[in-house]
Amino acid sequence: MNIESFEKFGSEVKSAVGDDGLNVLINNAGILRRRSNLQEVTPDDYLDTLKTNLLGPIFLTKVGK
Repeated sequence: MNIESFEKFGSEVKSAVGDDGLNVLINNAGILRRRSNLQEVTPDDYLDTLKTNLLGPIFLTKVGK
């Protein structure tokens, strides 16, 4: 996850909508690492999923405030 990309996105949105801001922000993205069985799931699979599905929406919303 690249936090700088969130800041850049926030700046681009602000320049597009001006001081009025956004009325609604829908964070509709996520990942799911599919493996054939639990033994194949790695810690990195879980960390990537958490970063994208949990932290991604939090930081995206944060730049919108």
